[in-house]
Amino acid sequence: WARRQAVSHPSVSQLNRDLLSELMGGCDSFWLRLDSGLRTGREPRGDGALLWGLPALEEAFSGLRPDLAAIQVDAGGNVLPFAELLSRWLKSAGFSLSDCALQWSADPLGGLASDGVLPRGADAAYAEGAALLKWAAAEMPRGRALGLSVLPYHQAGADSVTELALMTSTLAEYLRRYGLHGISPGEVASQLQITLPVGRNLFDGISKLRAARRLVQAIFSLSGGGGPVPLHAVTSPR
Repeated sequence: WARRQAVSHPSVSQLNRDLLSELMGGCDSFWLRLDSGLRTGREPRGDGALLWGLPALEEAFSGLRPDLAAIQVDAGGNVLPFAELLSRWLKSAGFSLSDCALQWSADPLGGLASDGVLPRGADAAYAEGAALLKWAAAEMPRGRALGLSVLPYHQAGADSVTELALMTSTLAEYLRRYGLHGISPGEVASQLQITLPVGRNLFDGISKLRAARRLVQAIFSLSGGGGPVPLHAVTSPR
């Protein structure tokens, strides 16, 4: 279990204050959501964290220990460039990548559903996700490269059954597409995290999470095996 707080303020100084405040309040991990313009390779829109460049990262993470507090990155279709940037800052700040629990959340279909575009197209997004997975597996044993979020569909009005159906179909597609890059189902499982929203109906949310675990387990069992996949349960925004 981890207590993960979403942080996305466009002001870098305020983002830093938010991170430190949540850390003091008991959070042990963060969900860093980038500006939609940065996620899609367009002009910033001020609707998320504006972290592009080493000075911005240095200010945002001042006083924070990325080797102690896990960070989940939501960078849409620009996850690989941001991963390169953040890893470069970590090294320059004296942190070892092997000690950091970073979750990059490469999620091509989730990014497309959320933002409406993938900056370099679908094929490039899968190729970048595969490269990120191989790099993370070698350099960051505490991290995970892949994500699968049904939050965009939930925000569009999907109910729990539809969300689970989209989760399973997306997972099957990811196994197929990453398999074309020589990545086994077991490797996908070891680098994947699934994000599911939970609303005010507590028992419906619990049932959805339990069903999701069983469905994911069944898919990997039929695909040749894979370890348990962690779930990131988030408060419904609707």
